[in-house]
Amino acid sequence: MIDSILNKYINNERTQLFDNYTPDAIKELLSLCFNPQDNYITIHIAGTNGKGTVCYSIAHMLSSAKFKTGLYVSPHLLKLNERITIDYIPISDEELLGHLCYLDEIASRHKISLTYFDMLTAVAFLHFKKQQVDFAVIETGLGGRLDSTNVIKPIVSVITDISYDHTSVLGSTLELIAKEKSGIIKPGVPVVTSNTKSEVLDVIKNHALASNSKLYVFNEDYYAKNISYDEEYLKFIYSFRESQELTIRAMLFPDHQSINLSSAITAILLVRSIAGISLSNQIIENSLYNLKIPGRFEKLSRDYHIYFDPAHNISALENLFNAITERFKERSVIFVMSIMEDKFTPEVRAFLYRFKENIVYYQLNDKRCHMSFDDEFSFASEDKDVIFNRVVTEIINGGVVLFTGTFRIYELASYVATKIQNNAF
Repeated sequence: MIDSILNKYINNERTQLFDNYTPDAIKELLSLCFNPQDNYITIHIAGTNGKGTVCYSIAHMLSSAKFKTGLYVSPHLLKLNERITIDYIPISDEELLGHLCYLDEIASRHKISLTYFDMLTAVAFLHFKKQQVDFAVIETGLGGRLDSTNVIKPIVSVITDISYDHTSVLGSTLELIAKEKSGIIKPGVPVVTSNTKSEVLDVIKNHALASNSKLYVFNEDYYAKNISYDEEYLKFIYSFRESQELTIRAMLFPDHQSINLSSAITAILLVRSIAGISLSNQIIENSLYNLKIPGRFEKLSRDYHIYFDPAHNISALENLFNAITERFKERSVIFVMSIMEDKFTPEVRAFLYRFKENIVYYQLNDKRCHMSFDDEFSFASEDKDVIFNRVVTEIINGGVVLFTGTFRIYELASYVATKIQNNAF
């Protein structure tokens, strides 16, 4: 029933055509629902890489301080309900269906042309209102200016690293993409950004200035120093304008996650100040130490080196591949990949060619997925058991296997990890 309702609406995640890419329709729908998104404090996050990490980190810090916290992210790993959570608990099928039926009836009666993402966003806003959350952390789906989520009035906005992605929609240059992402900046609302490239940062600074919004920039206002690894924990010193220092340990990888965590901490410090809430530095440190983010360099096996990370553009892939080969330079590393055709840019193709002999390609049954040709990678198959057999020897001999390239390979990664952990080989 849930799928039958959602399938009535344009799914840009599947088609990548981005029909009806405008917030106008969801604005109309929400106004007919008495604007549920205005009933709690929101934090808005946009960017190309790292926005999921920032969202989960902010939500975890707020929940750890005993604030009822909603989190809306995309895409999901295994089940749609994962996108809409309150204090780590996904929306139930019954709640999801109930909200969808209500919104679908309104949309049909008023002939509002909505998208799949519009509907899910409206469900999240409605669910958070019904459950009376204190805060909601909201991740943009695509871009920012025209995104369905860009109807909220946040207390703080965050713009994470901007790279080339969705160029057919957002623009072919970093400046154009930055302009779209900067569309989440609201008048008088402070903005945190991890971007340091001048062509991106200049655009964000201009938007912030025009909106009379205070801007907090990584390596200008907040910092991550003394970055190292302590066993499996990323460790660094966070400081804000050289006056406040926190010692952060988090089970994240690679090093650039220190930047994302620092952006999240800065956002939380601003929320603490503006909203006047009680959230101590100790809670911040402890909550990040206990932070577990599904699908972000997630270790899938207790006894073996099997990991998943959704890197899918040139910046994220370069960071991940270079870091993991350096970290595990004493071990062999195999990359199991699928990648969407629109992500398989000439730059990505050239970069992956350097690792060709270490890449096992999983041919997803998805028309958006890149179709691998002979000799493009070391091995390719559409059969998950064939993929399993290809990598199992590597793993049990102490090697490392990383599944990456798209969120949609997570199911395969879980299947392989479970089978190996249970010694089913």
